[in-house]
Amino acid sequence: MRRVAFLLVLAAQARIGFSIGEAAQWNAEPTVVSDPGRNMSLGAGDHPAVLDSQGRIHVFLQERGEDGLWRIVHVTRASSGAWEAREIASSPGRNARNATAALDHAGRIHVVWEDGVAPDRDIAYRMVEPDGTWAPEQRVSPAPGESRGPCVVVDAADRVHVVWVDKRNLYPAVLHCSAPPGGEWGEAQPWTGPDDGPDLVSGTADSVGSVFFVWRQRQQQGGTRPTFGLFLAQLNAGSDSASAPVPLVSLVAVSTDPFLQASPDGTVHLVWLDNRGMFYEGAPFMIYYKRYLPGIGWGKDKRFSYDTVPHMRPVAVPGPGKAVNIAWEDYAGGNPEIAYRQITPETGWDPKPTRITADLSASVSPVILSREDGRLFLFWTDLLPSGNARVLVQEGRAYPAP
Repeated sequence: MRRVAFLLVLAAQARIGFSIGEAAQWNAEPTVVSDPGRNMSLGAGDHPAVLDSQGRIHVFLQERGEDGLWRIVHVTRASSGAWEAREIASSPGRNARNATAALDHAGRIHVVWEDGVAPDRDIAYRMVEPDGTWAPEQRVSPAPGESRGPCVVVDAADRVHVVWVDKRNLYPAVLHCSAPPGGEWGEAQPWTGPDDGPDLVSGTADSVGSVFFVWRQRQQQGGTRPTFGLFLAQLNAGSDSASAPVPLVSLVAVSTDPFLQASPDGTVHLVWLDNRGMFYEGAPFMIYYKRYLPGIGWGKDKRFSYDTVPHMRPVAVPGPGKAVNIAWEDYAGGNPEIAYRQITPETGWDPKPTRITADLSASVSPVILSREDGRLFLFWTDLLPSGNARVLVQEGRAYPAP
């Protein structure tokens, strides 16, 4: 059935403008990362997978147990390509979801997730040594109320920054808390006010000393329909204080689903969705891209998709040769599938997106990693007809090959 569906979608791709082999070259079949028969997904974490300096990939999945509670599971792909035994990272008897991770310069992995049951939910934190030893679980600024959507970033001085959406004061606010290497968590600082309605935080750190966080926030504009923009807070490495948040994308539209990723040269890449020019009920969201250059600042918004079908959850990762690899959920065929496109200095954007998935199940929540040699690893959650989910990875190589 899968192969028949694949052939049908290949035929449809010619009609809806998808590329067949014009961009990166991908393996014929994906690999199942999650355990057979288990209900496991990538969740909605900002960066649930990281690639360490030894070539190992660490993925933090969420699994629903027989008790109905979710737990965070750590799986590792060795540099040899073999997937190793899984580890449960969260505490038993809790409800743990939406993990995200970051690496420091010593190779330690810092992981945060939502922990608890709404309306009382905290942000949990654990650190993993390069040899696989886990530090005890901690709570980042625990308080009554709902904490959700955590994002963790490690700066150039190895200070750990955690940002999340918190309702300890009844209204949602973006909070920031940080800790120096091996130190204690500081006091949580609010970055938004009671009328801002923030959500969907993404963050990254460049290699030259800056930390960036972007989130969706309600704008104080007139009109009959609410509008949302993207707001930016920036910190210096080693600092606990951010500059006052500023609007980064502000239009009479809804801008949402921001995702940040830095390049080794200090360039910061931002992809997001908005419906500018189509600001009406049910309008599809298009993908946009912009970048930050150290010493210069943010460039202009560039539209990345030019069709009229919905898109969701764009993600990006820089590759060798200043290439940028972007993946997203695409609804061109009605069913959510994973699509991919590449930007390179030599060729610009790929002529057309590449359809990665082509079956009858729903494919959501893409995560993409790139090695220095141009090897790509594209993960996603596959929603099965049984109601369970599994996690798949497709391996490929960026085009043109470095």
